[in-house]
Amino acid sequence: MGLCKMSWYKLRGPIGTNYRVDPGVLKDTKRALNQLGYYAIPPHRGIDDWTDDATFDGIRRFQRDNGLKVDALIRPGGPTETAINQHLSQRRAPINADPLVNQFNRTMSPGFYAGELNGYAESYGCCATGTMDCERDAPV
Repeated sequence: MGLCKMSWYKLRGPIGTNYRVDPGVLKDTKRALNQLGYYAIPPHRGIDDWTDDATFDGIRRFQRDNGLKVDALIRPGGPTETAINQHLSQRRAPINADPLVNQFNRTMSPGFYAGELNGYAESYGCCATGTMDCERDAPV
């Protein structure tokens, strides 16, 4: 079975400890790092647009593991962004688990919380239909 190809991670500006970071880019960076195993989504707040040490630590670990300059800086079109996209393209496309979480929460007993399901799906990724045809799996 083939893998879904994706390279959705595209910076519009640099991300680093000494840069003002676009909130959308920061969220995308956290998602990308999470899918690659370099960022754990905080269960109490999910993926937010706040800079945190865990994001920059994840960037540094990714850079170190991939033989890149370890500076917690990602530039548009730079080696770290390129490497992240190469690794993401080797993974299966993630599904949007929000509808699954909502359905699951409606069917389970009161007090049971399935909010971490979305983090699980983002961490491990999969094509929605299992066909590995991401063009067809994409939401309409």
